[in-house]
Amino acid sequence: MPRRIWQALGWLTAIALASFVPAFAFWSAMGGGVALKALNVTAYLALYTTVVFVFPIVIVAGLPLILLCRRFGWTGPIAAVVVSSLVGATGFFVFGPFFGDAPIRHSLSADMIESVIRAGAYGALGGLAFWATLRFWPKVALKS
Repeated sequence: MPRRIWQALGWLTAIALASFVPAFAFWSAMGGGVALKALNVTAYLALYTTVVFVFPIVIVAGLPLILLCRRFGWTGPIAAVVVSSLVGATGFFVFGPFFGDAPIRHSLSADMIESVIRAGAYGALGGLAFWATLRFWPKVALKS
């Protein structure tokens, strides 16, 4: 397989995992548990949440930021966590008002701060998944 295609598959896999891992962690924390029946429901809800909510945020907000960080050479795990925390918090402000989690008026409350921190933590988890996928993706040598 040509090198460029293999690299593109690595990036697509990293983006997919960066979207799925936080959604799976969210639904696991919401009471999915580790029972096999609950794990099946958790995986279904996580997949749905990934496609409808998380993936658009990762593409619209995360991908440009990751490309910008790559341009400046910030490719380590700390940069991935910081940037993805910002992306997770952005996701809270975009989708929070639809669920009643964030008030439409911009008043600062303890619940809102807790929700932003939680969304940032889930974003950081996705950023670590993104970084680990690209870090450990097998490299393909060019055949001469």
